Amino acid sequence: MNPFEAFGLDPSLGLSEITSILRTRLEDARTEDERQALRSAWEQLTRSPDDRFRWALLTPPTSGDLLLDPPDEPVGGSFSIDLIQEIDFINTTSE
Repeated sequence: MNPFEAFGLDPSLGLSEITSILRTRLEDARTEDERQALRSAWEQLTRSPDDRFRWALLTPPTSGDLLLDPPDEPVGGSFSIDLIQEIDFINTTSE
């Protein structure tokens, strides 16, 4: 299981923040199974930057991360249209 998801960790956290959060949870763990799961998550997230990045990419966004309102202007905006028109103009004048 994805350790970011399993323990509700923000994938943008750095090593020291991950370590601090998991250490606090480890101190509060009631069973050896909980402690082992926390140790395993810490190892998965700290032993390799590539592994941490992979887990972060696999973490779905939370509701706070989602774009709830559409942008005021379509993606690309008028700049894209202006650029396309400029390229067309350059192409027709250079022939």
